[in-house]
Amino acid sequence: MAPQAHHAMGNPKPLKFGPYFQQMHADESVTLHYRAMSELLILDNINALEDCLELTAPLATSVYTQADETLFPNGAYGTHLRHVVEFYRCFLDGLPSGKIDYSLRARDAKIEAHPDAGAEAIRDLITRLGRLDNLQQPLSFKSESDREEIWMDTTLARELEYLIHHAVHHFALMAIQLRHAGVAVPPAFGVARSTLRHLASCAP
Repeated sequence: MAPQAHHAMGNPKPLKFGPYFQQMHADESVTLHYRAMSELLILDNINALEDCLELTAPLATSVYTQADETLFPNGAYGTHLRHVVEFYRCFLDGLPSGKIDYSLRARDAKIEAHPDAGAEAIRDLITRLGRLDNLQQPLSFKSESDREEIWMDTTLARELEYLIHHAVHHFALMAIQLRHAGVAVPPAFGVARSTLRHLASCAP
């Protein structure tokens, strides 16, 4: 069982809206709602990464790095995992300054080539996400526009929602690669939360 975000769930620190939030909301009920939403999104991301860790940790290097250019032209399992990890790192590394730039990925070849390094990187992300406490920090993120440098206002909750969608998208591709290699994959891995809820609602 991975660490839980106990500090986020109990003894909350007093929160104040930054200028971005003050324009939209003014009452305490919205503050509490935003805190609860952010906490749930943190745990959703942690749970998704835990699922990925369970698959990644026991993988043989040959499976982790297997790349079939015809079936999987965008890279091996390890390539996708490195990409997911580095998006989370860009997010977490940008929090002290309040500026998130997803283009600052290090493209760490070690994570891409070694399942042990990939698993350790996931464990580190889980720990760092579990330590998040400034849930209403005003943030901005850099657009990937090639024409000019554009920074846009965002929120921690919005970026956490983006990160889990981005991760699950790549997990879906990683699941296909593992199944192609004969590795058993839980049916829910790489499936969007909204799809899982829909399927549950359709169950007899």
